[in-house]
Amino acid sequence: MNKIILILLLLYANEMFSQNIEGKVLDKNNKPIFEALLFNENNGASFFTDKEGSFSIPTKKREEISLIIFKEGFKDYKVIVEKKNYSKKLIIHLKKLQQEINAVEVISKRKTLFGYTRIKSIEGTTIYSTKKAEIIDMESINANVANNSSRQIFSKVSGLNIWESDCSGLQLGVGSRGLSPARTSNFNVRQNGYDISADAIGYPDAYYSPPMQALKSIEVIKGAASLQYGTQFGGLINFKFKEAPTNKKIQLNSSLTLGSNKYLNIFNSLSGTVDKISYYSYYQYRKGDCWRCNSKFDYHSAFAKVKYQENEKLSFQLEYTYLWYLAQQAGGLTDKLFNENPQQSIRNRNWFSIFWNLLNFKTVYKFNAKTTLDVSLLGQYSGRNASGFLGKISRTDPLTETDLLKDDYTNYIAETRLLHKYYLFGKRMVFLGGFRYMQGITNKRQGFTSNDSIATFQYLNPKKLEGSDYTFPNKNISLFTENIISLTEKLSITFGSRLEYLNQHAKGYYGLRHLDFAGNILMDTIIHETQSLERFFPFFGGGISYKFNKDLEIYTNFSQNYRAVGYNDLRITNPNLVIDKNLTDEKGYNFDLGLKGSAKNDLIFYDANFFLLRYSNKIGTYFTTVPDPILINRVVRYRSNLSSALSYGIELFAQADIYRLLAKKKEKAEISLSIFGNMSVINAIYTDSKQTAFYKKKIEDVPPFTFRTGIDFQWKALRMGTQFSYTQQHFSDATNAEFTPDAIVGTIPSYYTLDFNAGYKWKILKLQLALNNITNNKYFTRRADGYPGPGILPSDAFNANVSLSIEL
Repeated sequence: MNKIILILLLLYANEMFSQNIEGKVLDKNNKPIFEALLFNENNGASFFTDKEGSFSIPTKKREEISLIIFKEGFKDYKVIVEKKNYSKKLIIHLKKLQQEINAVEVISKRKTLFGYTRIKSIEGTTIYSTKKAEIIDMESINANVANNSSRQIFSKVSGLNIWESDCSGLQLGVGSRGLSPARTSNFNVRQNGYDISADAIGYPDAYYSPPMQALKSIEVIKGAASLQYGTQFGGLINFKFKEAPTNKKIQLNSSLTLGSNKYLNIFNSLSGTVDKISYYSYYQYRKGDCWRCNSKFDYHSAFAKVKYQENEKLSFQLEYTYLWYLAQQAGGLTDKLFNENPQQSIRNRNWFSIFWNLLNFKTVYKFNAKTTLDVSLLGQYSGRNASGFLGKISRTDPLTETDLLKDDYTNYIAETRLLHKYYLFGKRMVFLGGFRYMQGITNKRQGFTSNDSIATFQYLNPKKLEGSDYTFPNKNISLFTENIISLTEKLSITFGSRLEYLNQHAKGYYGLRHLDFAGNILMDTIIHETQSLERFFPFFGGGISYKFNKDLEIYTNFSQNYRAVGYNDLRITNPNLVIDKNLTDEKGYNFDLGLKGSAKNDLIFYDANFFLLRYSNKIGTYFTTVPDPILINRVVRYRSNLSSALSYGIELFAQADIYRLLAKKKEKAEISLSIFGNMSVINAIYTDSKQTAFYKKKIEDVPPFTFRTGIDFQWKALRMGTQFSYTQQHFSDATNAEFTPDAIVGTIPSYYTLDFNAGYKWKILKLQLALNNITNNKYFTRRADGYPGPGILPSDAFNANVSLSIEL
């Protein structure tokens, strides 16, 4: 209580030395202008006028204040308030525009430098303050977006490990800070703010990722996103689609890309605004044979968004997403086969298919300039089919029936977010509160299909599957809040909490089949089981931000995290893997301490931070023996809670426009020459365990050092750039095994890549060239224990593509 009283006294004392600048904003007829925005250039604070046009801006008697006033339909107005005039009441008159403009677009536009930009403290109904948050600006990035090249697109986000195991970015594989990149399952993956993964709690794998050609930006928030968006250790990745042009009724963008290995990409988008209705839609078709044998694919994706803006306060938005693709998977290789010829494939019966359907309805209501309500309703029906021979790559495919895994995901999600800005003791405060309800059913089946080499996704015995048949109904209810408290103009704190309720069930059966060495069936039984997991737990987190000025900020944050046991951990039949029946959830936290800012009118960006990620009960795999009626003690990979784990390190990023920094007239320079560097150093270890096999060992899938750098050049309509990426050797399993004959585990050797991109725009036409892996390195980023392996999955060698786009 004494501490609270002391804080209140300090705040009150601070007010005693402060004074408000007061005034009114009027039109030429002296009528008050409601909700005009006043932007304080000195500290970046924003204020709005009330219904009488009045405003009150708290400030200290130290310096003159520069204010910019914005209001839709009026010309912007700038005024300098000198110290001697603090006590005078300001009367500001705004002039009407001949043609109205969208004021929101004017004030929210960011300065970008070849794909990198600063992020605001608050945007929409999301709080970014005190967090390690980055935005990739897709409209200015110099990368191969026509081929969904993840290593190029995410090149300026530090601390990431990126898997490159398919030839056209069909699946996104991104991990960070000691977390596996497998289908980006350690991030909460969203699109326009709503979930797109199979099941964010029980099966958070992101089989679908949107075409990069359709995106406006990508938001990445490291672990501290857990309070607002979910409990994942990785944080948030949010794909934001392009918006409809406000000044055109119809706009057509069409792009054709041709490339190596019979690569074809057709992308068409249609968008526009008619009165109160705006729309954006696209259709994309891709196909190719890929660099490796037995790896062709056929891909279709579509999206449609319609928004109805009733007035300045109320809007409705409906979005539908569709995806279907079929891919042949070349399978894994042993170390010996990879060294001989990484392009080869000794599996020709492995197939993978995805279908994805998302329907989202969103309502946004702005009560006033301070309070916004966002309500989102999502329905999803999606699935995957995978067929092939699951045996170790060191075994010859017997050409008998193949395994078929079929999943169906049905989810219903309602999420409500309320953001309210208010003042307390003359200081700006922000409250964010929300509610999430999810009801989902996942069906997972495994059995035999035919021995055909073509794609076959029908079971031979659908009424009695040889593997397993399970239903996983689940429910997730969350309440969350986060708050910003501005103690001074420069110092602010955030704190928040999240209450989670999880209810997971598993009901079904699995088969046990044992064969002798001649392939004869000795035992074939069906075991029925039912499991239930119900949990309720709170999370807490907070952060501190100190802004020395508008260009320099130091921040720190702490946030608890949680990862539930997934459905694949409850039951899956894989001859290479056995699951511990006593598997429990993973818990831990993220901590950040960083410094970020810009200089020279945003011609220099930099961000440096120290992080620490703590895990309890981390799930992993290792080799052990299990009882077997035939082999007595069968050697298998065993998945269990291994140990507590700790990842810590530094993440560094800097970018500068060298030419404009040296040019005398930077703002008029037609040439831009930008250089960036991105580095992370990570130490990730298992800290305690009863198993000596991985006690004090390195955590798998964590490169101790990554470095990415590049040069971007622009002269008028010509753009060119190169990117270099280096990833240091690391391990693929918890025992840190360097080699096994079946190649399921072992080292991931150090590798580097060099890419080149160029583009030229002439009127309505744009020509682009992408050269990937120019040095033709032979490398791999992943060893798989199941689909699409098992074994080493080689990454692409040199390839190229050319794109021609037209905008009408």
